[in-house]
Amino acid sequence: MDELLFDSLNKNNPEDIRYDGMDISLCAINKKTNVLEFAGAMRPLFLVSDKELIEIKGSKYPVGYYFDKKYFALNTIQLKEGDRVYLTTDGYADQFGGNNNKKLNRKAFKELLLSLEGMDADEQSSFLDYSLRNWKQDEEQTDDILIISFFI
Repeated sequence: MDELLFDSLNKNNPEDIRYDGMDISLCAINKKTNVLEFAGAMRPLFLVSDKELIEIKGSKYPVGYYFDKKYFALNTIQLKEGDRVYLTTDGYADQFGGNNNKKLNRKAFKELLLSLEGMDADEQSSFLDYSLRNWKQDEEQTDDILIISFFI
């Protein structure tokens, strides 16, 4: 996938234009065994299990352009009933707002994910949307924001 994306993003670039890449996280789950496989390019996977948030970090380079060799680690995780999995862009945590117009930050974002305990998918979506609007207030959205979640 990395090589295909590099070729796709850069096939029409003249030599004097900087190449591009992207941060991404991918996972596959075996529904029969609840075994999840995860690989990230600069993006983590967040797992909430037994009221604890576990961050599984992605590899430290993007998919696509990079100036050196890359190795994307494949993480295998045994999920159990009640686990919640979140894949996200960095846009939510990097959104400016609040009283001092600062970034929300990763720590606050992780605490927000933990606070979703007991909510169904629709409630989580509404709460995350409300929290983001409340945080950014009148500030422009500064980046793409995507949160994908699923429950076991």
